[in-house]
Amino acid sequence: MNKGIFDLARILSLLVLVPVAIVLISFSVANRGIVQISFDPTGAADPVFALNLPLFVVIFASLTIGLIAGGVGTWFTQSKHRRLARAKKQEAAKWQYEAEKQKENQQEQAPFATTKTGSSFPVVPSSKAA
Repeated sequence: MNKGIFDLARILSLLVLVPVAIVLISFSVANRGIVQISFDPTGAADPVFALNLPLFVVIFASLTIGLIAGGVGTWFTQSKHRRLARAKKQEAAKWQYEAEKQKENQQEQAPFATTKTGSSFPVVPSSKAA
């Protein structure tokens, strides 16, 4: 890869990642209060299983789980397109092989010779006296 392009990509990624990091850090500091996450819908006052976590951890975990679930869902819905592309690729490879094979057969069985200009003329066997 060209070194100039690599440096430009590095600078652009820093220009994006540094502000994102600043926003995430400030969000985390602003939302560091502890919240209770309960998985017991019947015992709201004294839940059987509950977690006490900072709010930013709950939000980041929710975003991460949503991102992963969305990616998996997209991957499954696009499986038919990947399958079709794979079949088309195999078909194209088959037709490419057939075309090369046909070209080889034509070259082996060609009754015509070709000049430098591309014109063809019949090849006449030499009539040497035996």
